[in-house]
Amino acid sequence: LVQSFIAECRARGVGETTLQSRERFLLRFGVWMRATSSRTQIADVNGETIAAFLKLDSVFRAKTTISSRMSHLRCFGEFLNREGIWRKNYVRWMRGPKINIGSHKTKALQREEIEKVLTAAFQTRLGILQHLWPVMIMSFFTLGLRRGELLRLDFADWNPKEKTLKVSSTKSKWDRYLPVPNSLAQALDGYVLARHRLLARKGRLDEKAFFVNIKGERVSANSCSVGIQTIASRAGVENFHVHRLRHSCATELVANGVSLPIVKMVLGHSHFMTTARYVQVSG
Repeated sequence: LVQSFIAECRARGVGETTLQSRERFLLRFGVWMRATSSRTQIADVNGETIAAFLKLDSVFRAKTTISSRMSHLRCFGEFLNREGIWRKNYVRWMRGPKINIGSHKTKALQREEIEKVLTAAFQTRLGILQHLWPVMIMSFFTLGLRRGELLRLDFADWNPKEKTLKVSSTKSKWDRYLPVPNSLAQALDGYVLARHRLLARKGRLDEKAFFVNIKGERVSANSCSVGIQTIASRAGVENFHVHRLRHSCATELVANGVSLPIVKMVLGHSHFMTTARYVQVSG
């Protein structure tokens, strides 16, 4: 059932990171049901069963984590209801923890930290990586891209004449065309030449991915995170992760007087309140 549900979510365009999280959580729910003394069957699950599991699973977890996992169960419940396994979705009206969006502070990097990481990236001297890492870091910071959005970019999404990138999001479900600053556009031009030379040597000129590794294949999520975090460690920047570059981009935009509707468009947020968090950070 979980595999069928995940396949349906994938067909709808849900991101792989979200799918992995959902699958792990739902399988843990199944393991818990099998471990109970009554060995509850999925068709016999009711609101009390779900509440008992959530109570146990929520210990020492953040409210946002609990809310996210309830969302996973809610979506799974809709699937089970459509399949005729549940008479109704018992999680549909179940209340989650009250989350104060204004109290959630995003963690942006300092300008000096970004400069250190970027300097360390430019010092890479290994084939295409000397172009790849700086361009990816600059793209995260100047365009505020999510990791998945960056890695899903195809070569056709880059328009060098208009200096725009077409970015597709599995979260907002719509595409956005982002203007690329001159500094990033110049870096992209250098990367494109290095990419072409690499793919020509590998006999992979038909590769669609925009960002490729030393094998000429699309860069994976793990390789992206590990590679940039390694550069950050070399630069002496602690507690670094790729998504903080997106937070830094949003914070910089708000601090420089860009209106929230435009920031929302640039970042591809579905809800205005998500963008509003950055007002508190920039202030």
